[in-house]
Amino acid sequence: MKTIYKLFYFMTALLILAMFLPAITIAQDDVTCESEVTVAEGDWLSTIAEDAYGDPTLYTGIAAATNLKAKTDSTFATIDSNDVIEPGWKLCIPDQATAEQLSTAAAPADTNVLTIDQLANATYTGIYDDQEVTLTDGQYEGEPFVEGGASRPTVNFNPNDVAFGDLNGDGVEDAAVLLSENSGGSGTFLYLAAVINQDGQPVNVATTQLPGNNPEIKSMTIDAEQIILEVVTQGPDDPECCPSAKQRWTYALQGDELVQISVEDLGTVSLADLDGTSWRLVDFNFDQQPVPDEVDITANFSEGQLSGFAGCNNYTTSIAEGDTPQSLTISPIASTMMACPEPGMSLETQYLTALQNVDQWSYLATQLALSYINEDGSLGTLMFEPQTETDASAESVPALTADQLRNATYSGIYDEPVTLTDGRYEGEPFSEDSAERPTVMMVSAPPLFGDLDGDGVDDAVVFLSENSGGTGHFIYVAAQLNQDGQPVDAGAVLIEDRIQIKSAAIENGQIMLEIITDGPGDAACCKSHKADKTYALQDGQLAEITGETEDLVRISADDLNGTSWTLVDLNLDQQPVLTDTEVTISFQDGQITGSGGCNTYNSSFTLGEDNPFVMTIDPVASTRKACPEPILNQETAFFTALQNVSLWGYQVGQLALSYRNDQGDFGTLIFAPQVTTEAGSADNAAMTTTAAVTATAVISYTPTEIPTETQAGSCFANAIGLGRTDAWRCTVGNQIYDPCFEVNDAPTVVCGANPTTGDTGFVLELTEPLPEPNAGQGQSSKAWLVELADGQVCGLMTGTVPGVGDRVAPYGCPDGSNLFEDFQQDGDVWMAEKAVIGLNDDGYFIEQSEMVAISRIWK
Repeated sequence: MKTIYKLFYFMTALLILAMFLPAITIAQDDVTCESEVTVAEGDWLSTIAEDAYGDPTLYTGIAAATNLKAKTDSTFATIDSNDVIEPGWKLCIPDQATAEQLSTAAAPADTNVLTIDQLANATYTGIYDDQEVTLTDGQYEGEPFVEGGASRPTVNFNPNDVAFGDLNGDGVEDAAVLLSENSGGSGTFLYLAAVINQDGQPVNVATTQLPGNNPEIKSMTIDAEQIILEVVTQGPDDPECCPSAKQRWTYALQGDELVQISVEDLGTVSLADLDGTSWRLVDFNFDQQPVPDEVDITANFSEGQLSGFAGCNNYTTSIAEGDTPQSLTISPIASTMMACPEPGMSLETQYLTALQNVDQWSYLATQLALSYINEDGSLGTLMFEPQTETDASAESVPALTADQLRNATYSGIYDEPVTLTDGRYEGEPFSEDSAERPTVMMVSAPPLFGDLDGDGVDDAVVFLSENSGGTGHFIYVAAQLNQDGQPVDAGAVLIEDRIQIKSAAIENGQIMLEIITDGPGDAACCKSHKADKTYALQDGQLAEITGETEDLVRISADDLNGTSWTLVDLNLDQQPVLTDTEVTISFQDGQITGSGGCNTYNSSFTLGEDNPFVMTIDPVASTRKACPEPILNQETAFFTALQNVSLWGYQVGQLALSYRNDQGDFGTLIFAPQVTTEAGSADNAAMTTTAAVTATAVISYTPTEIPTETQAGSCFANAIGLGRTDAWRCTVGNQIYDPCFEVNDAPTVVCGANPTTGDTGFVLELTEPLPEPNAGQGQSSKAWLVELADGQVCGLMTGTVPGVGDRVAPYGCPDGSNLFEDFQQDGDVWMAEKAVIGLNDDGYFIEQSEMVAISRIWK
């Protein structure tokens, strides 16, 4: 991200023409770099000049030399403002004589303007008794209070806490600066410093401590020689942790003192104070992870709603005030599902994950701070700066809707434009007695949103499928521009016949596609090679941008490796997933894992050699938790469909798994890319024992409550693996329940009961007598459910379960890991090996594992 020091006044420096230079002149584009420097985080031009020449004032010479080099060598940066440089920029460091000459030439016309750089290196009084504080790059550290100790006085300058204006009536702009002081304790104290401009040099004439312990600064301005602060501070009844009083404090110079001349009460802070405000994210955690300049993440507040752009997709959610005025509750976030290039995709995931966990808001250095708890329990704070009016006006334009796009007009497919009705167009039959007619349909996938014409407003991209009665289905990419919230056709361009779109994104005004196309050895039916295509507006109409010829790469299992997806529909767009359930699938080294919405599962898969889109999935193994309806029916349908998958592919950035149902018809599972937390964080959290266990409880489970619900069915064998003659494997219709339990030595059988969830299940009305038990008394008894110290409950799986060597790991855990069955039972606390298990050509293998404590098991 930029090393930004917000300028309240902007200076323009003009290079003097050669005729005005001293005796030694330099051609406009002729400069020699004695060395080159790459800007690092925290660098200032003045500190670079200090390192190079021992003179920080020669920074203007470095800026001028770098700009000259940039005219003939694009690898050098172009510096528009000497107070703004970015990490990664390459700078030209000329010899000292050249730097001095260029500095003289680049001297600003108005030398009376104070700069952020000057204020960050100025001397301040009034903070410590009879002791001046001179900042270096915005910081001061005094001597330790105790020799050898770590505690010492510190003073910090924040470039966001500066206001410019005339304080003493001389017509020259001075500055007001906020400084934060800490002397090793928990308190941080704010000081307001008046800095007078004396011939272009900063002179601190008065400093005063602000009341309270670190009040929140909403804004700071200078008006009519007065410094005006809007703050949130402690009210009469507020605890120190939670200020709620809004006030306006006004200060003015009186002699050599800075005096508070008025305090105005503005009421109590509330979430409504954010209504109508728009912000841009500048850091993911205070100043520890700046947002790259090319990634735009915004937040807009409006009457209980929070919306914005997450770096790749638009998002929206509802918000509510919590128990305290600045506590915050954020409802589940909804977003569009566009696939985007890095780093936008990863940063969006990180942002939405953090935003979902925000529970406090405040003002910090005139910025908005949204605080959240990380998975490791540490505190993080999203930092936002106010959005400019231009940006905010772009945000105020209504976004295009899917309904508008499904009923818009599109040109470029036929000679005349076509207008869709609910996503479909049908022309007249080709002949009077023919059923064939031209048709255009919108592809069932979320539209892409992004700025295509440079006006700062999100436009839309959709994909259309055209058929004129033959076997061909021609895919078009089409653009609709957003003009005052209405879609305006910008044309459609043919991509290819019957192609898959692996990924699609709008980046820098261009539409970037990765498609599956013909390649060497492909049959006409089965395209299998990856290619990139780029589209952009030319003279207001969409056109393909021809790039360099690329080598085609064939699709393979590597394209699935490491990807995670969330099910959105059980059959194209005909059977959406139930609300409030999450069905997932992840691919790793030939293995599939995920959640069916209630139970976790795993399996393995292979792809065809001749056609890599042919997929074979081995028998699915899952845990056996009892699940409520209708989640159970959905999970059963998903597992059945997954087991019958025979083809896979892409549908505009989504994953499509095709299967044949019981009627012999094809269905298609549609998955969207999964929004996950930072890589490894969930796994690491799940793999960590979080509670102490003093002894493992071993429970022989039998339901104690007879449920009132009944269902008719029968049992055909004892439950798998439990070794119990009173536990059964039963069916209701086509659904298997395992285990079901005999209660009270009577032919009363309870299915679906679960001691970890409190589900009581239902009574199975037997349609036929129980069979003879087939679980011998001498047979070993496995645990049914295993609760770990961190609260996870792992369940005994049926079907094909993973094993390494002669060891079997039949227990599936919610985080996708497995437990080996050979528990260590040496002491009061049983231990199990919990492992992430992979699969390669040699079979199953352990990727990572650790020993975890078991708190309870049920047999």
